[in-house]
Amino acid sequence: MMRKTLVALFGVIAGVSVAFGGGANGKMIEFACSGYEGDSTLVDFPVLVRLAENSPTGFRYSDMTSSSSGAEIRFYDENENVLPYEVESWNPFGMSYIWVKVPLLSRKTVFTMYYGKTPSDTMTSADVWNSNYVGVWHFAEPSGAVSDSTGHGLTATPKGTTTAQTATEGPLGNARVNATAASKGYLEVAYDSALNIGDTFTVSGWYRMSGLNGNTPVVGRQAGWFSTNGWMFEMTDSYTDFAARGAAASSNAKNVTGSLPSAQDGWVHFALLYKGTNLTVYANGGRVTNGLIASAKDNDTALMFGYGASRSNFYGAFDEPPLRTNWSAGQ
Repeated sequence: MMRKTLVALFGVIAGVSVAFGGGANGKMIEFACSGYEGDSTLVDFPVLVRLAENSPTGFRYSDMTSSSSGAEIRFYDENENVLPYEVESWNPFGMSYIWVKVPLLSRKTVFTMYYGKTPSDTMTSADVWNSNYVGVWHFAEPSGAVSDSTGHGLTATPKGTTTAQTATEGPLGNARVNATAASKGYLEVAYDSALNIGDTFTVSGWYRMSGLNGNTPVVGRQAGWFSTNGWMFEMTDSYTDFAARGAAASSNAKNVTGSLPSAQDGWVHFALLYKGTNLTVYANGGRVTNGLIASAKDNDTALMFGYGASRSNFYGAFDEPPLRTNWSAGQ
């Protein structure tokens, strides 16, 4: 079950095999999900498709009716059901990123993309993210506020002394960066009742550190260091060492600590799986550690990327942090 959640957040189409052809429905490319290595079949799973000129082999933006957007693309499963998709970013002169919700995902799953013909239907991008997703932030915007792809309206807004937080190249399209240790910028999702998710949830994302700036939160919901509610994941004045916790209550609160791959100018993927008083930490797809914590408690505090608990601001960049609750087997 833990492995399944991680695959969803990586985008398993990184290593697909494809077939190319054409016909009455326009051009087509068939994707086989060879990038998924799990043994279980996953349900309603968002996978990432990357498109560029001749990548996959045979794809040409010029073969589209209009290459100015991805609006004419359609995806179908093996039973010819239309699959919802979201265009994270579209670049007819470079790489485009598209998330596709696959109803059943296994090593044998195949789905097809058609293009080169104007469709008669319309698609709703929020349908890609089921009700288990509280918020999904792609950081595709070059600057300013970051939209929430779930349709919940949980916009992330630049905050802090210096709010000129800008885009940089991330592992999946754009990411957000604090360029110097003195840059006090961070992103805040204002408190909303949708953030009240209890003590069982998953949060993940990518981060890269450009320098050290004391103990620096990556993501969390805690108003103070010894808050009796909320949760936090931070780097402890190190490129590798981290601490993660639920409600703190005191300096003797139970944290889960350990070492991750070095984030010094290199991207690291993390995933935190909270389940009551148990917390499991993953990095780059592998389990790092798990341990006991004080369980996370809901509060009226914002969700923050790059700041929290009266600590220093994160010096570096972060990308693609979904927040998910109600996960269960097969999801």
